[in-house]
Amino acid sequence: MAVKCGVPIDVFWKLNPIKLIRYSTFFEQNYKNRQKEIDLLAWRIGLYTIPGVAHVLDSKNKYPDMPYMLDESAQKNSELTEEEISRQREAFLSSLMIMQANFNLNRSNET
Repeated sequence: MAVKCGVPIDVFWKLNPIKLIRYSTFFEQNYKNRQKEIDLLAWRIGLYTIPGVAHVLDSKNKYPDMPYMLDESAQKNSELTEEEISRQREAFLSSLMIMQANFNLNRSNET
């Protein structure tokens, strides 16, 4: 049976409003947790979009080989070489230039 907002449907129909109030804090917390997950997912999508666009514009920029969540432990255990740091800087600069170009295009379209 599906549970929505923390109360199973068969329990919901047996409760009166006063008893239902004790579930309200759970409702709020459940809603906030879902919103945090949605926000985190949107942020993660950006983490993959920027390297993808940077790779398309300049093949020197590398798209991640594996998901960042799987790669975290490897990143913590290894030190970055100067070449990797340089590539990351270039990718970051490329993404900033793309954002600036989009901003300028949107601003010129508004006027």
